[in-house]
Amino acid sequence: PFGAIMEKNEYLYISTSIFNDAHKQIKNDGNIQIVAVKPKIRQWLRITGQATECTDLKIKFEMFEACPKLKKHFDSAKSSSFILFKIKVLKSEFK
Repeated sequence: PFGAIMEKNEYLYISTSIFNDAHKQIKNDGNIQIVAVKPKIRQWLRITGQATECTDLKIKFEMFEACPKLKKHFDSAKSSSFILFKIKVLKSEFK
């Protein structure tokens, strides 16, 4: 699961760590779908997009500030284990 997500300039940003396989999978194939479901009411959201790694430190710092819980997992936005992906949304569905 991606607990930290940010929207900026028509892109979504998600963060992960080098210590899991998710970042390897996304780097190998940037086609991505994110699905979220609201419990008990069966509403869901699906986003389909193209993800690329974001190395822009300014954006990484913005993500760090937008999602304070990242500070529990990473020393700083400059941490070599902090991976950020930029997602160009190609399609979104809400039902």
